Amino acid sequence: MFHKKMLAVLLATGLAGTALAGPTSSSPGIVHPTHPSGTPTNNTVALLETTTTAVGEALSSLGIGFDDYQGPPFPTDLSQYVTVFLAMDGGLLEASDIQSLANYVSAGGVLSFIGGSCWQDYVQAMNTYLVQNDLDNYCWATVASTPDVRIVDANNGLAQGLPPTYNFSNASASYYQFRATDPRIFVAADNGDGYHMLFAKRVGNGTFGYCINSPYLSYWSGADLTWLTQVVSNLYLNIGIGPVPTRKVSWGSLKAAFQRAN
Repeated sequence: MFHKKMLAVLLATGLAGTALAGPTSSSPGIVHPTHPSGTPTNNTVALLETTTTAVGEALSSLGIGFDDYQGPPFPTDLSQYVTVFLAMDGGLLEASDIQSLANYVSAGGVLSFIGGSCWQDYVQAMNTYLVQNDLDNYCWATVASTPDVRIVDANNGLAQGLPPTYNFSNASASYYQFRATDPRIFVAADNGDGYHMLFAKRVGNGTFGYCINSPYLSYWSGADLTWLTQVVSNLYLNIGIGPVPTRKVSWGSLKAAFQRAN
């Protein structure tokens, strides 16, 4: 019989397992002192991953340079970055990890989470520092009803470029853990089970965005990956709160591929 703590660990890590170790870097430039590899970069975007995810593919296809950290633990000082993504399919994030990220966004950062973790410490810390959520129902499920995604506020910038409804080709792409209850969030989309799946919130002087679907790499390909790439772009543009900015993204073949698939 599993020890209770071991069962919690297995649930937290979801289907993907534990994270790989060691960060990677992209383009050359200044040295970020918190980057363990010491590799010079001039990137203003950090990607924190608890496992191998499709978010790096999405950022690369958008032409966005980023520093990739796999953990936890993650750097405690992210102040050199304008934008930070945390991509999760499980992972044992503790209260101190979430508090550090909350401090980053409160100081004016743009912070976006994609995925989640069935880990009590994670959901409780999220409830305390970032977003109120259901503390009694926080483990993984795939969407049971259709559509998998339904836009509920087309005027929310996070809905930009997304179809009014969408069903994933791979049902695992609908895998989610987080169930937000916070009345202060700006919701762009719900999933088929009725939970808020794409939303943003003001936190201190910064903004926090969340897409609750697991970004685990093997779940995302074809039209589904194009959908996720649009979500990543919207989160990157920091358009989940207030009007859609006048600055537009030139999609080219990416937009054409999405239109053909839908």
